[in-house]
Amino acid sequence: MKTLPLFISLIFFTVVSMGYAQDTNFTDAEINQIIESLSSDYIYASQSRDVTGNPYLNPKFTRGKIQINRNVETGVMFLRFNTEMNIVEFMQDQDYYGVQPNKINGFTLFGNPDNIVLKNGFMSDDNDINRTTLLRVIYEGGVKLVAHHTTSLKENIASYGSATKKDEYVDHTNFYIIQSSGTFSEVKLKRKDILRAFDKDVRDQLSNYADENNLNFDEEADIVKVLKHYDELSSDA
Repeated sequence: MKTLPLFISLIFFTVVSMGYAQDTNFTDAEINQIIESLSSDYIYASQSRDVTGNPYLNPKFTRGKIQINRNVETGVMFLRFNTEMNIVEFMQDQDYYGVQPNKINGFTLFGNPDNIVLKNGFMSDDNDINRTTLLRVIYEGGVKLVAHHTTSLKENIASYGSATKKDEYVDHTNFYIIQSSGTFSEVKLKRKDILRAFDKDVRDQLSNYADENNLNFDEEADIVKVLKHYDELSSDA
């Protein structure tokens, strides 16, 4: 994997200043060059009302890398994913910046024990997913399991026991199994839903495998094991 210096790789991005304090690997000169090279497409207005919740998959900035294309990635940065606007944000000194999803292939948030990977390039008109929609990739094999995280702002929500109304961010997560043909099947993390995404001739095999290995269909890690077994069955066929 080729890693470019941060400034060179980030000149492909569209960024905007958003006002946040924290250090990254960027110098002030690099940030100024980035801003001068690119136009600003997003402006965040400060909230004048109380808002409950937030529009982020990871509210605290997390170390990670942005994938520019198949062969090029940035150095380590501090990132968070805005699920309301479908943009990844990064920090520099007293500012933070939003990166347009059509300028990148995705990004990785470093985790313990597992990293969180989000990618674009998927397409499903029926599920309102286009080539720039960033999806969390849970499993990527012959079949894929992905999650679409979105957030909407609900206004004037009444507070319990109070006449005061507030705005509230509401999170939504939709899970999909993507077949090798590119077909999307929306699923819930339940046995019936997961198995229904596959042909009848393999459902019993997957169900038996899950039972023999005490796997739970409401756990992402266990579903990944089921999907890996499906890929093994497909390769043996």
